Amino acid sequence: MEDQCQAITDKGERCKRKALPNEKYCRGHLYLKFGETRKKSPFYKKLSFLIPTALTIIFGIWGAYHVLRQPTKEEMHEIVGEAFRTKLQEIGISLPKTYEEIGKAIGKSCIEVGQAVCNKIKTAIEDLENKRYLQAETSYKTLVDIFPDVSELRFNLALAYLYQGKMKESVKEAREAVRIKPEDAEAHNGLGAALLGQGKFEEGIKEFRRALLIDPDLALTHNNLGVAFYRQGKFKEATKAFRRAIEIETDLACAHSNLGAALKAQVELEEAVNACKEAIRIDPDNAVAHNNLGNTLADQGKLDEAIKELRQAIKLSPDYAEAHNNLGTVLAKQAKLDQAITEYRVAIRIKPDLAEAHDDLGHALARKGKLDDAIKQWRETIRLKPNDAEVYYNLGTALYKQDKLDEGIKAMREAVRIDSNYAEAYNNLGSALARQDSLDQAVEAFREAIRLRPDYAEARLNLEKAMKMQGKSDGEIKEYFESNSGVGDSPR
Repeated sequence: MEDQCQAITDKGERCKRKALPNEKYCRGHLYLKFGETRKKSPFYKKLSFLIPTALTIIFGIWGAYHVLRQPTKEEMHEIVGEAFRTKLQEIGISLPKTYEEIGKAIGKSCIEVGQAVCNKIKTAIEDLENKRYLQAETSYKTLVDIFPDVSELRFNLALAYLYQGKMKESVKEAREAVRIKPEDAEAHNGLGAALLGQGKFEEGIKEFRRALLIDPDLALTHNNLGVAFYRQGKFKEATKAFRRAIEIETDLACAHSNLGAALKAQVELEEAVNACKEAIRIDPDNAVAHNNLGNTLADQGKLDEAIKELRQAIKLSPDYAEAHNNLGTVLAKQAKLDQAITEYRVAIRIKPDLAEAHDDLGHALARKGKLDDAIKQWRETIRLKPNDAEVYYNLGTALYKQDKLDEGIKAMREAVRIDSNYAEAYNNLGSALARQDSLDQAVEAFREAIRLRPDYAEARLNLEKAMKMQGKSDGEIKEYFESNSGVGDSPR
């Protein structure tokens, strides 16, 4: 038959399919006419090719299947975990665009675009898959210069940036990807993930919602929406989103793990434990799930079990800074301060900007009486996390104990500025002011502490002492307490 494909199969037989019009080969073997540079491989038969029309030929794939295949979902979760692992959650990233998808978008053959360009695409895909993110970035930047309007290339470049923590660059490329192809749900998901990496939760949520309008059944996007809600402290909304992700994809381990974190935040500890265990059943090597389970067990007071899970998380991912920090916290609860300090320092070595580790290390050092070292850690925590009232409170308390009253008062004032409902900070502020004989200001601070917490016995005693230092009589003090509603009787 003249219209029969002229390709010879792996079995040495003539292909029985019809050739395409004006071609010698069928749709499946058309790439062979560009195949001079290919090497024989048993993997060739595993490749698939997509040709939209007889005139628009998708360029062939050079190289072995194991080099060019798309990473599995489990492998991508591992990659994503490295880039986005937090104390509690995992972000889900859509898989990179495949060689075939890129080829379809370009719409030209290798003859038309050039062998060097085809090789560059192959190299970029290989580098991204094998976690050579900087090399992948370089290759995709070159390809984007050649094909600036191919959304798939920009999407993969955004991923290369994302995995390196280059959020600004990732957002820029992801925005271009969705501008070029606004109907691509996965591109919106990728943009949302990058925005979350910048701490732009509302913008990230908008992109996730856009993705779900296009494809309501994207489980990873429901998961990511839950993460965004979680980081906003909207735990019920997060729980709902994680549950929806699980409804769509029952074996999505990261959604089970994240559900456990959201339930833990709502003190639904037994359900949280079950969710984390389900994540581990699905993916025994999920370090985040072991970390989350360890945290939840610690909240249940099961400290030995918690330590076991946290050590497993670290075994699976030795550079998991948050797991080291969490292990230190559990060890500190067992009064194993030296071991705890070691874990905190490891966490800081891995991730120097992990504010929680500096804060927790400060607590452990203070418990050992090393106030100078503790103060150093709390100052570093404030540099990294400047709006945390509790850290200012801890710093002010340590400075007070060192008789550095001016510095202590300054820190306490910052604590109550950030959190005007911080009764304990008002009480300590009053104590420092009283020691400086600023009695009027001290009395006002104690009164505010009591207003916020009418049953605050320590502040009531401090207020009574300060009023006595002002020269108030017992009768005047008693009258004050009795005449102020919500304060009650004198503490005497």
